[in-house]
Parts: sequence; C-alpha cells; structure tokens
Amino acid sequence: MLLQTIPLFIICFILLIYYLYQDVRYREINVVPILVTCFLSVIYLYFFVFKNNSYLWMQYIAQIAFTIFFITIIFVFGKITKFAYIGEGDLFIVLLISFTSGYMLLFSQLVFLLGLFLMLLIPIYFFVTNVIKRNKPEYGFISNILLMFLGTKKKISKITEFYTPLENLEYRNKKLIRHPQLEPNCEPKHQLKLIKNIAKKQKIQEIWVSPLIPFIVSLFFSYVVISLLFFFDAFLRYGLSSFL
Repeated sequence: MLLQTIPLFIICFILLIYYLYQDVRYREINVVPILVTCFLSVIYLYFFVFKNNSYLWMQYIAQIAFTIFFITIIFVFGKITKFAYIGEGDLFIVLLISFTSGYMLLFSQLVFLLGLFLMLLIPIYFFVTNVIKRNKPEYGFISNILLMFLGTKKKISKITEFYTPLENLEYRNKKLIRHPQLEPNCEPKHQLKLIKNIAKKQKIQEIWVSPLIPFIVSLFFSYVVISLLFFFDAFLRYGLSSFL
C-alpha cells in the first residue's frame, strides 16, 4: 500500500525544493501549484490507493480536516503576536504535505513540529557563537541576553533586507538614541534605510541584527527526516509486504 503513495512523496519533495529556492530568493511563493497538486492528489489516491477501502478514505479526509484546523490555529495565533508569526505560504506548504501524505494521521503535524524544533536551535547557535566571540550588547542584563539569543552584530554595509534589526537608531534633539528592538520586523527595508542613513552620519559600523530565515528551510529538512523515518520504520517492522 505504501509503495503506491511514493509518487506523491516524490512530487511533494520536488515542490518543496522549488519553494525552498523561491522563498529564499524572493521571499514569496506561488501557491497555485500547491492547490493543483492537492486536487490531483485526491484524485490519484481515490483511484490508485483507496479504491473501495472506505476506511482509508475516511481516515484521509479526517487527517486533512485536522490539518486545516491545525494551520488555522497557527494562523490566528500568528496574527495575535509577531513573535509566533508564520507566513501564509508556509501554512500552504503544510497543507500540501497533508494532501500528499495519504492516510497517515498527524504526518504533516509531525513535520511542522520538527521544523519548529529545528528553528528553535538557531537561537542556541547564536548565543553560543556570541559567547565564543565575546559579542555583548550594551543594554540591560535581560535585553543583552535576549539579543545574544536572537542574533549577532553585523557590519552595516553587509546588512540586506533579509535581516531584521535588533537595534533601532534615532536622532532626537541633536542626540543619538540607540535602543534594543526585540519584536521582529518582517518587512524591514524602510527601517534599514533609515538606520543606515543615521549610522553613516554618526559613523556607526555595526548593529545587532537577526537573519530572516524562511520557515520553509526547516520544513524541508523535517519533511525529509520524517519521511525517511516513516518508510524505514514501516519496512523494518512489516517487511516488503507493507509496501504492497
């Protein structure tokens, strides 16, 4: 049975590579191929996998319904706080994974949660790197710790719109005001332009920033890991017969 779902996994894998490139390069994705693939997946599974097996068909519908409920909660929660913001494109990717994973309940949720875990490793990497390099902000203790977890110092000349500032520069009453900014700016182009203008006048070389790493990066790796674990586990437990 699992052997018949492999073509959908291959198609999903190819699309994830395509969207990985698209999101990293342009910071936006075209969701039309996702919608088309989801529709074709239903047709393929109906004719070539489920056939007359109403139990698998109902299980497939149930896992899609649960996925839609799951990503709706994530979307609403992301609108409430920017700290938990996940782009709509990433949620469409989770939906794609759900439609192409067949009847495997919670498969797309496991991919999402592992992807989220991988993203949480990034602040640990930042903190360790900052400690080793002895990078330390010049604010209060709590702000310093948070900045060391969220990003690192970078030269102004090398900062692009793919970074969100962790410091904000303002010039008031002929005085430079420099303060931490812990809330991420997902569209920092205008803010970075202002910061660079002030930094140039005040001869500031570096500020603290954090890279805007697309969630699709960790989703891609988690999809590969969960898929391999699932297929190898099925093969080891039940042998070749589980793929028929």
